[in-house]
Amino acid sequence: MKALSEVDQSQRTRGAAPAILLASKQEMTMPYRRAQGRDTWHYCRNCSKWPTSGYDEQSSKPTTGELCNECRGKEANGTCTR
Repeated sequence: MKALSEVDQSQRTRGAAPAILLASKQEMTMPYRRAQGRDTWHYCRNCSKWPTSGYDEQSSKPTTGELCNECRGKEANGTCTR
């Protein structure tokens, strides 16, 4: 099995990038937010519970707490706005 960097390089020469690599890059730059004092992290800006004030934010995927079910659903059906 090739390392991700090898896959990335071979795909670049053909003009395409593997989807898994794109997802990883998006996760690294996508903000995660949670309301202060809460455990649920949101990552779709079009989530009905996306915090707009009084929130904690980080750029990497949280290692504690829960990921929002609405955000997960939007991601699964392709309607998540990041």
